[in-house]
Amino acid sequence: MRLILLHGFLMNGAAIRRQWGRIARELEQEVQVLAPDAPLTPPAEVVQRSYASWGVKPIAGPHRAWWRATEDESSYEGWERSHEQLMALVNQGPYAIAGFSQGAAAAALVCAWARLGQMRTPEFAVFVGGFVPRAVAFSKLFEEPLGISSIHVSGAADII
Repeated sequence: MRLILLHGFLMNGAAIRRQWGRIARELEQEVQVLAPDAPLTPPAEVVQRSYASWGVKPIAGPHRAWWRATEDESSYEGWERSHEQLMALVNQGPYAIAGFSQGAAAAALVCAWARLGQMRTPEFAVFVGGFVPRAVAFSKLFEEPLGISSIHVSGAADII
């Protein structure tokens, strides 16, 4: 069994692994924990502008993304590369998936395609600080329940 951890926007696999810290170390006694880097590298000005708007100190790079949303968030540029990477990863055998923020939305897309039979179905999913993908191309994917056991974590201060 594998647990695939998907990091948030402008994070990377090492950062999500650090966030999960002790939990990941404990889980590794029973399952393989994978934390891949997303394939896209946003421009430096996007990194600077985003962290400034969030009011937090930037994490150490590399800064990666599963997609770049257009200004109106109606489409996700670069998602095709992420889709290919994730499809190859999840179709290797039994797995569970967990994601934070943009990574949680990417995990939701994996679950939606699994429900349609286009990807292997995860054993369960964990969504932390996630959101439903807003790109127009994905709107029909979430009209029906995903039908996968899941845990959703959000906080009162979560602005997304």
